[in-house]
Amino acid sequence: MRGLRIKALFALIACTPLKSGQELPNGVELLFGIGSYFRPTATDYTINNGFIQAKNLGRFAPQGLVGLGFEFCTANSTARRCRPHKWAKYLSTFASAQFGSDTNSTVTGYTLGLGIELSRYFHVLAGYSLIPVGQPAPGFQRAAASWVRDHPREYATFDPANLGGNNLNAFDGFPLPQAPGLPGSAGGFVYGGNILESRYQPGFFFGIAFPLNLRASLHAATGVTVAPGTVSLGASEAETFAALTADASGVTWSINPDVGRITPVGRYSAPALITAVQTVTVTATSASAGIGSATIALHP
Repeated sequence: MRGLRIKALFALIACTPLKSGQELPNGVELLFGIGSYFRPTATDYTINNGFIQAKNLGRFAPQGLVGLGFEFCTANSTARRCRPHKWAKYLSTFASAQFGSDTNSTVTGYTLGLGIELSRYFHVLAGYSLIPVGQPAPGFQRAAASWVRDHPREYATFDPANLGGNNLNAFDGFPLPQAPGLPGSAGGFVYGGNILESRYQPGFFFGIAFPLNLRASLHAATGVTVAPGTVSLGASEAETFAALTADASGVTWSINPDVGRITPVGRYSAPALITAVQTVTVTATSASAGIGSATIALHP
């Protein structure tokens, strides 16, 4: 029962939509996710135990993702925050690199695309990718197609037209040719050039990501910064302070000593009469990020 409650809690967090007018702490996010390539234009091959073998890349095999997401937003210079555009509140762009197993490369592709923000903590991604794949070298491709065409009985499972056109999975399971000059090479398929070469092929990537806002995490770890940090005011003068933190809407303001007045949004008004120079400390308190302070010098 406890496990079901935890799963339900995570599902609720992931599917909670952004509220109207809700601000994001920053327009740039670090993305971690998982996905797969869909309908690639070429098969990724490797050589294994004397055969050419198709890898799982592009066969809906899961790929890890690390990248950056960028919000469509306008900056609020006072609070250092990002407010989503009305026309694109749920959209973002992203750039990422993918990683996976059972492939020829550690980095299995690079992607640019769009993200749909189902919640602040859950994005759906789709993008255009460049994928490094192992492909038959052109010379070997032509030689293999010609040999299979002339020896259809020995290679009954392979179509010379598919080999010549390098169609998807055409070379999967194809036996390696013999090198020139080796014993037994006189009557078999002999080829002395490169068999596979690395190429970048286009493809489409679909996945999900869990964003981490770097500035929000930094503010949560370091507390609240109040700007301006120091100000000098005369009688009846005023100054508006800003709390630079991940959740400026959750900040409460106070002054010490109780000279003058400060509003809930951080606007301080000096008293109408100041008889001597004195110092007032303005404090911003955030339940999630701690406290920060600024100093006001009052002068007659």
